[in-house]
Amino acid sequence: MAKLDQAQGQLQSMASVAIRPLEELEELEALKTENERLQAELIQFQQLKQLFTGSAPVTPIPTPVVPVPSRVQPTIAGHTPQRRIRDQASALEKIDEAISLIIAWNDDPVRAFNDKWFIGVPALLALLRGNDYSASQGRVQQALATVDQKIESHHQRHGLGQRHNVRHNNPINQIISM
Repeated sequence: MAKLDQAQGQLQSMASVAIRPLEELEELEALKTENERLQAELIQFQQLKQLFTGSAPVTPIPTPVVPVPSRVQPTIAGHTPQRRIRDQASALEKIDEAISLIIAWNDDPVRAFNDKWFIGVPALLALLRGNDYSASQGRVQQALATVDQKIESHHQRHGLGQRHNVRHNNPINQIISM
């Protein structure tokens, strides 16, 4: 029995030692991917700089590519900056567009009850921000106040309550796009 416990302990320590290099390889692969992305951004920056300043072209320094075996291909998601809507009229127009899209989505006769969306501040903010528009909660509330009766009758017609959206597994911006 003691030999069995000893063998199990040795097996566990060997497994933990084998996992560490895998984690290091995955981290190295992620760093390589980020490095490639940054090099591409540097080249774009240098090209823009050359365009604006008229200086001689800069050739990028090639980096040696070392193949690294890996089971997992890590990805680094690119960040898309939000388009900030500066003036009040444009912001309200975008918010009205989002409201109209949700109404059209809900009004589709083939749409199941559980696939419909309650139109409220959280859903509108998620739809706008998920489509790279920046909107404040106050502006969304202001836009909702202007069409309050229309939205209330829409909710009543479809039987939607304030807690209706908790049934959705995916965010609204993955379902409806602007």
